Amino acid sequence: MIKAAQDTLLQAYPNAPWRNQVQVIGVFTVGLVTIAMLAGLYLVVSVQAATLGREIQDIQTDILEVQRQNANLVTSLAQLTSAAVMENRALEMGFLPVTEGSREYLPVPGYVPRQPVVLAPPPGMAVPSGTEFPAELNQTLFQWLEGLVRSANFEAAQDPSADPGQ
Repeated sequence: MIKAAQDTLLQAYPNAPWRNQVQVIGVFTVGLVTIAMLAGLYLVVSVQAATLGREIQDIQTDILEVQRQNANLVTSLAQLTSAAVMENRALEMGFLPVTEGSREYLPVPGYVPRQPVVLAPPPGMAVPSGTEFPAELNQTLFQWLEGLVRSANFEAAQDPSADPGQ
């Protein structure tokens, strides 16, 4: 019965031609607005990516400039601390070169000079006898396994209760 009422309503109110045109125009407009929104979003993302790319290039340029300045400062420091320049500066400040007779050593009470570090015995010294390995540790893996097999065979030969046939 509901189906019949729906069919009657559809027959009583058919779509007018202008309604079909409005629907087509509405669908077209919605599609056009969607495409415009996507294009605007693409444009915003592209502008942000281009801006960030330019900022990265600027930062890389700044890094290269700082590296150049650092290299210049290292070169200047090397020139200022070279032996010839340091000697000239010392002479200008009134320092004199050290001669054999002009050196004077001052003893400091309670000072204990550093002892040299001995990392290894000098060549030719005998190695203490306590550092030798025990005889059990001076064999290879195969020698150890061979000893195990021989002791197992010896124990089997000594045990008369073991029956090899079982």
